[in-house]
Amino acid sequence: MDKFEEARETLRRYAAAQTSIRPNAVRSKYIIVPGINDREEYIMEWLYMCKEFKIISVILNLDFNWIINNTELAYKQKDMPRGKDNTTLKLYDLIEFTKREGLKLGIRTSLYGEIFTIKTIVEGEISLNEIEE
Repeated sequence: MDKFEEARETLRRYAAAQTSIRPNAVRSKYIIVPGINDREEYIMEWLYMCKEFKIISVILNLDFNWIINNTELAYKQKDMPRGKDNTTLKLYDLIEFTKREGLKLGIRTSLYGEIFTIKTIVEGEISLNEIEE
């Protein structure tokens, strides 16, 4: 059994344990590993699986080792054109893609941990003192 099938079986068992009292107790976590599972079709496969198991919440994260080893690169790439070699903007686009496609399936996406670094790098620093007009 490959690792995806192993994860699928584990998620299926957890989802099956949900009860009518707590029907949305299980949330799945998708960790993006650049160069391994960072394609839209892989994310869609995960989202469809969650829908099949009646899981309506997905947590999106980024591989810790990638961000630790590539933070400087990520800052450089944020102002470069989009392209196959621009991992930073590709990751940012995957965040938006996952949120958008998840909503179409009735699945909420939340961001966790290292993926916030990509969002912050691309969108800019957010000050707590900033007032929206």
